[in-house]
Amino acid sequence: MLFCNDKIQVINISLISKERMVVKMTDSTYKSSPFRIEEIDELYNNVQKFRSTKYTGKLFEFIAQFPKIAPYNAMLVYMQKPGSSYVATAKEWKEKYGRSPKSTANPLIILKTFGPIEFVFEANDTEGKPLPQEITNPFRAEGEISCKDYATFFNNIIKEGIVVKKQNYGTDMAGKIEKLRSSDSIILPQGKKDVEVLHCFDIVINESMSETEEAATIFHELGHYFCGHFKMPDKIKHIPKRMVETLTDQVREFEAETVCWLVCKRLGITNPSEKYLKHYLENNNEVPEGISFDAILKACGKIGNMLLGKYKTPKELIINVYK
Repeated sequence: MLFCNDKIQVINISLISKERMVVKMTDSTYKSSPFRIEEIDELYNNVQKFRSTKYTGKLFEFIAQFPKIAPYNAMLVYMQKPGSSYVATAKEWKEKYGRSPKSTANPLIILKTFGPIEFVFEANDTEGKPLPQEITNPFRAEGEISCKDYATFFNNIIKEGIVVKKQNYGTDMAGKIEKLRSSDSIILPQGKKDVEVLHCFDIVINESMSETEEAATIFHELGHYFCGHFKMPDKIKHIPKRMVETLTDQVREFEAETVCWLVCKRLGITNPSEKYLKHYLENNNEVPEGISFDAILKACGKIGNMLLGKYKTPKELIINVYK
């Protein structure tokens, strides 16, 4: 059992296996498991245009352009109005920017937090005061992650029952995520209570990296985790159930690299996945068979919440609460 204070301690270790644990699933498991193709993935599988790397590249760039709304909602906006520059609700346009929807405006549908849907309007469908620079030029210059973002991020990773460790790797090894052979637990102070959380994974990173490089490496490894690249206990509901044995290395890496690229791009920080993603999209006509856009976008949303300090420990990971 591990005990963690409010400031997450990154643990240094001397010896650890460099082989990633591969979780096997049998054919009989597939038949009895509640695997399903999410609606967005079914759409991308059935419509040839959506599978093209040209379309996918434009989609990813578009999602990166909207750091203030959830990645999933940015995708919904793109599918309804690809040329959008910025969207907000009628109330937000009025209160924040002194603008209102035009009489000819067409509302766009996005998902609402704790509700079904809400309507937003694209910038060109509004009128009023001049648009501020944060809308006309949404991209930040690429730089380093802020100390505040970094501290918030690390304080939220542990809520997922994941411990970050540092290892003296060679320069070619950035990091990896490992599934523990036997589950442990972590005690987390939360206000006046201590919460015991299931600990099933460690992320091991190279101790020689900068904070921004560390963060980007962790984004990638969390991409593997949140995209469902490991077999999880049945009670874990917030991680997508994937047919792990059927996921090729290409699918796993494309999904994890895309998660890393999107999170970095939306933060405006140095992006280590830029080269990989650009090379793949320029040299292939279609995205890898079997990737899940649904899993990628939901993973980006979860990591984004960790960075914003909005992440809560999933209920199914909580073992005990001590008052």
